[in-house]
Amino acid sequence: MLGMDKIYRIPQFGARVGHSAHPLRVMDRNGTFPARGTATGRRYHTEADARRQESLSPQEAMVEDLMAVVPTFSCRLYGLRSHRKQIREAANDG
Repeated sequence: MLGMDKIYRIPQFGARVGHSAHPLRVMDRNGTFPARGTATGRRYHTEADARRQESLSPQEAMVEDLMAVVPTFSCRLYGLRSHRKQIREAANDG
């Protein structure tokens, strides 16, 4: 199987490495810090992943965190395009 590595569910892993579960799930989806999966589709990390995450410098960790949330905000901005006309009219009226 995985040898002697302890298995962590994503929330447990987040507590272990000092992240919340949401950025870890986003990093898993976009491939920057992928989790492993069981045959039933459960996502998990191992102790080896924790050591890898802890070996990052503070700057590298900050970049990974930012890269995890940037797609979320870019999608929200893209969604506002449909309201562009109403935003312009409100700005011109005000």
